[in-house]
Parts: sequence; C-alpha cells; structure tokens
Amino acid sequence: MRFCVGILFTLCSAVAMAQEPSATGEDPQWHFGFELFQMLLEERGLSTESSLEAALAAPGESVIVMIGDLSRISQGTWFGLRRFAEQGGLVLLASDGPRDVGGFQAGPVTSNVAADRYQGFSDCLRIRNISPSRAIGTGVTELITNRAGWLSLPQDGAMTWHVVARLPGKCLPRQSAEQPLVIVGSGEQPGSGTVIMLADQSLFTNGMLWHGDNAILAIQVSEALCPEGRNKLVFLSDGQVLASYRDSPLLQERLNTPEPESAGTETPREPELEALLRQANAVIQSVQDSNIVNAALMKRPRNVRRSLYLRSVLLTFCAVAGAFLLWQLAQSPAVWPNRQPYRVMQTAWRNHFLRPNHTTEYGPPLETLARDLCTELSGATAPNDWMRILKATSPAVQAASLTKSQRRTLESVLELAVWGCRGHISRRRFRQLGRRMQNLRQLQPLPEPGT
Repeated sequence: MRFCVGILFTLCSAVAMAQEPSATGEDPQWHFGFELFQMLLEERGLSTESSLEAALAAPGESVIVMIGDLSRISQGTWFGLRRFAEQGGLVLLASDGPRDVGGFQAGPVTSNVAADRYQGFSDCLRIRNISPSRAIGTGVTELITNRAGWLSLPQDGAMTWHVVARLPGKCLPRQSAEQPLVIVGSGEQPGSGTVIMLADQSLFTNGMLWHGDNAILAIQVSEALCPEGRNKLVFLSDGQVLASYRDSPLLQERLNTPEPESAGTETPREPELEALLRQANAVIQSVQDSNIVNAALMKRPRNVRRSLYLRSVLLTFCAVAGAFLLWQLAQSPAVWPNRQPYRVMQTAWRNHFLRPNHTTEYGPPLETLARDLCTELSGATAPNDWMRILKATSPAVQAASLTKSQRRTLESVLELAVWGCRGHISRRRFRQLGRRMQNLRQLQPLPEPGT
C-alpha cells in the first residue's frame, strides 16, 4: 500500500508539473503521450523489450500493452495474442478506433445531456456506470473520456468477460448507448492470463490522468499487469514499440528545464524525478509516524456522557451492520437451486490416465493441420483470403469439380482454420478428419478467381 500511495503522489506531482507551461513553451505532444502510465509499469519491476516475438514466446514472464491505432496489427499477431493470453500472458488493449477483430467500435461518442458532459465538452463524457471486477475498478467512481469509442463483447468463448464501465444511456450514436467502455477477460483454464480492453486510450495519456479517477484506474491496471514474476514489457503506441519512459525526449525536456536564474549563488539542480520520489516517501513516513488515526479516535466529542456516547457508537455500528445484511439479502436469489448430490472428486491424473475410456485434447493440433491445409490449397496466408478462395460458392472451388463429400470436408476445414475448435474432439473424429484432409491434400492448389 505504501508503494501504491508513493506512486500516486509521484504521478499527481508529475502531472501537475506537466500542466504548467515550460520555459521553452507548451508542447501539446506531451499531453497525448503515455510516459506517466509507462512509468507506473516500469517502476513495478518491468523492463522494456524491443521485440514483440520475444514476449509472445514467454507468456509467463511478459506483459504486452497496445495503445492507440490497432489497424497495423496483422491477423497472425492477433492469433498470437490469443494464444499468449490462454497460456498465462497479460495483455492491455486500448483504442478509440475500429478494428476488424477485437470488438473495437469507432467514436467519437458524444452526449447532449449536460450532466454527462465534462466541463461542457460534448465529446468528453463522465462515466459513472462502473461495476468493479477482481482486477480493476475498486474505488473508481467517475472516469473522464475524450472522444471515446465503445466495445462489443467478444463471442469466441475462450474467455469470461466482465464489464467494468459502461457509457451513459443517452449518447450519440444511438448504438453506443450503455455499451461497454472497459472490460476484463480471464481464461477459464487454470494458469491462463488476463486481457484488459478499453475503448479510449486517452484514459492513460499524460494530460487526462489528472481528471476524475483516471489516475486511480491507471494504478489499478498497473497492479493487475504486474504480479510477482513478471519482468518483461512490450509497450506499443500506434503500432510502434516504445523504449523506456526514461528515454522519452518529452520527459527529459520537462525534467531538465532550468529554473529562472536568481541574484544569489547558483546551486546544482537535483533531477526532478528522484526528488519527487524522495519527497513522496518522506510524506508517507511522516504520516505513519504521526499516529494520526489513533489520535483522532481518542478525541471523542466533548461534553457528552460516556454512556450516551457508547450507546451512539453501538447504534451506529448496528445500523451499518443491518444495512449490509439487507444489501446481502437483496443480492441473493429468490429461489435457491437444488442441492447437488455429493460425489467423490477425482484427481486430474486419475481422470486422464486411469480411466479406460480417457480422451486427449485434439483441438489445437487439428486447428494447426486445418490452417496448413488452407494455406497449401489457397496459396495465401491470411484467413480473409482463405474464406474468399475456399468457400463452396467461390469460382475457384466450383472450377475444381469437387465431390459433395469433399466440399463438406473443405467447409469443415475452413471453419476450423478461421474460427478454431469450439467443442470437444474425440480420437475417432480426429482420425476421420485427418483422413479427409489427406484426401484433399492430393488436390492441386486452387487458382484465385480471375487468374
């Protein structure tokens, strides 16, 4: 807790310093940068990496942050991020622009309701519909957006999604009303990772952290992305990998801006970042040493009888406990489900190896075989090209004179390659599809329409 408060104090001080005009003039690029949010991640022990592939290869040690324009990310990278999260990786995606995959919808979302506007701007909204999750959102009462978009919940079934923040009910365009702004996804399998998605990257910019509870959200996101054992960070802004925040020219310019010369003797100026960190630790230590909480509790109201004071305290405690009990009863279901019969739990080893009819997961290798076959038949590597060339109604497939069985098999292979395996695959089904894929492999590569 002391570390979080220190980082928050340093963050607020740095933002206040950033909002003051420097001696060289105001630089608008600083307000749209992410140096302060990147500082939160790196100060928790993460070191920046210059290769996205290195992070994808070590999901248990890496954190991937993609902010801004996501249109430059290839289809293969999206497949890699999905595998990365399923294997324990931590991912943050924040963008207000559209993307074919991921559920990002383009803004800006505006409002004509004065109560939902921030400082009178129609495209800067006050977000108060917040439902905290286990990862983020606790203590956040209001977020301030800037030309935000909205999200559509992913329907792939690979993760369980929780909506942390929603847009107001009366906003434009109409299809954005009460749509998700911040969501958190967690895998259903043990050891899987977490994906945090936001439809507005400005929540983490240097100029917007000071507004509302954006700074608290940034700190909680950094805590969720930096558990024990993580040491690698790949930070991409508009598709470009960023170096450490300490190497940012904008930050160095602000930290090294000289103070106005005075008439007295000149003294060497201490680096601003180290001074802020030391000042934050001193403030926290003084609060702990002053015993403020105990002193406040000892000063009970004057001129009040002791018995009446104790009764008031007990009555207040009972009122709070009663309100909490009523809230718990309101959250409980009206009809309790039937109690499940007791059964003896088996270990994972016994379920997989001691049962005579045990099965093995054949979904991932079947997806790999399907993608290889689609690449071989179509001569292309992108899923969009597979669907265009290998659909049963495409000219290339019509010209190949395939049998009805081969067409059905090709449709099944195309669905596995593009959307993945959505159900359990038995050994018998795996062998059956493998033989049919081998028969299709004897075909020549299908020509693209128009060639």
